[in-house]
Amino acid sequence: MEKNLDSKGRWRNKIVAFRVSPEEAEQIDACVRLSGLSKQDYITKRLTDREIVVQGNPRVYKALRNQMAEIYEELKRLEKCSEENEAAALQLSLSGVSIKDDHDQLILHDVSFEMHKAEILGIAGISGNGQRELAEAIYGARKLQSGILSANEEDISSTDIAHRIRLGMRMVTEDPIRDNVVPMFSILENMALVGLDPIYRHGDMDWQAMRSQLQTHSEVKTLRVPQAERIAGTLSGGNLQRMTFARAVISRPRLLIASYPSRGLDIATVHAVHKTLFRLKKQGVGTILISEDISELFTMCDRILVLSSHTAFGPYCVDACTPNEIGKIMLQGENAHE
Repeated sequence: MEKNLDSKGRWRNKIVAFRVSPEEAEQIDACVRLSGLSKQDYITKRLTDREIVVQGNPRVYKALRNQMAEIYEELKRLEKCSEENEAAALQLSLSGVSIKDDHDQLILHDVSFEMHKAEILGIAGISGNGQRELAEAIYGARKLQSGILSANEEDISSTDIAHRIRLGMRMVTEDPIRDNVVPMFSILENMALVGLDPIYRHGDMDWQAMRSQLQTHSEVKTLRVPQAERIAGTLSGGNLQRMTFARAVISRPRLLIASYPSRGLDIATVHAVHKTLFRLKKQGVGTILISEDISELFTMCDRILVLSSHTAFGPYCVDACTPNEIGKIMLQGENAHE
């Protein structure tokens, strides 16, 4: 193996592959889930920068074991963080909920489900099957026709949007320019509505300090939000998505309702959105993720609720079903199991 060392005794290659016990492998998998990274990205980041299969080299093996110990410590820290945040998570429950659409027609009937704390719950369905109406009803922008909506066992069925915002709900809608932004305001001004903490100077808003505060948030960079002075009404659909999603995350939500958050975004930004949702989950934030992309739902979600035939089916655990089965329910509703 000496031929793989340079003049200073360092390994020339980039990655070291080594064997671990089943228990160690299970703990690494747990770390991967909590980190929000793929296993390859996580191991590349946390283990080593070398690339050679090691068999029976005590020095390298000991170094790798030390790095494994660091991973276990990180795992303990992440698990503790998750347990602490779970107590503050917002748990949502719907029982017998019915909702009308904009034409006063019943679009969803007798919808019941309970959202687990700090989970990513996917909402699947063919477009126009009540996704927007369900999201608006949960957020308080649409009246329930019947049923009970509760958050942490508090009946919030008749409360307004302001109350639900105080509870920690945030929503990124499918049409931001209609629902989420003031078109003639700048990005900074829109961020100040619900997102940034207000900073005042001599009784007036200190916009310079607000601009500085905006730049401190990592989401602005990772999601590539445009310059703060840009007017919202002049932005493309993708840039509006970046701004509204970043604003929702910056505002420290306890429950995020995200309708098609990756629509109109490039691959790199979609990846950033997904990593952000995983990070929020680790922090105890629940997400209702609405998407027509079944592969995205299976990648991101713990469970999937399907809207079809004017009602809801599930939720289904992603580990206990297939995309084909979810697709059949989307198309056929209750007849999919026949």
